[in-house]
Amino acid sequence: MIYWGTGNPGPDWNGDVRLGDNLYSDSVLALNGDSGEIDWHFQFTPHDVHDYDSIQTPLLADIAIDGRDRKAMLWANRNGFFYTLDRSTGEFLKGKAYATQTWAQGLDAAGRPVRVAGMAPSYEGTLVAPQSLAQLTGTPLHFRSKQTYSMSPRSMASKNFSNATRITKRERALPAAVDVTSNQWMHFIARLGQSTPQPQK
Repeated sequence: MIYWGTGNPGPDWNGDVRLGDNLYSDSVLALNGDSGEIDWHFQFTPHDVHDYDSIQTPLLADIAIDGRDRKAMLWANRNGFFYTLDRSTGEFLKGKAYATQTWAQGLDAAGRPVRVAGMAPSYEGTLVAPQSLAQLTGTPLHFRSKQTYSMSPRSMASKNFSNATRITKRERALPAAVDVTSNQWMHFIARLGQSTPQPQK
């Protein structure tokens, strides 16, 4: 089995032109290595309007969950939630926020986000956490089997999401995509020995 994470649908911040879940975007696909057929899929962020692509590297672990041995897939998603799936079937087992996020109240029993009203991008801009660049994208997870916990980078940063396709002036559209409103992520970058970036006005 090959597990493949997929990117976000486009246009990124305007879902009006692509109604519905946007099947297979922001998902993990379990592909049969011989036939190439999709065995199962799980979509982390249906109808994504915040650029929460799912290209993170999952961690595969054989662990006991609720007293039952499972072949699990652990996934710290860019949308701010940490997922545990059964990698044999794609069944959602557990999920919990691992970073500051304001766009969803939590996950339902099937693992679908329960969205907060008013968090979609708007012409004026909508402040949402996490920002799309803040959460785990390329850094791998760390897993300690004896303690059964996983570690991943996280951020408290938010972003002002603006529906750029409705904005005609370029100078108005660009800052909306880079407006970081928390210093937490910048301090993390600085501790890595890089210069501290300044929020763009």
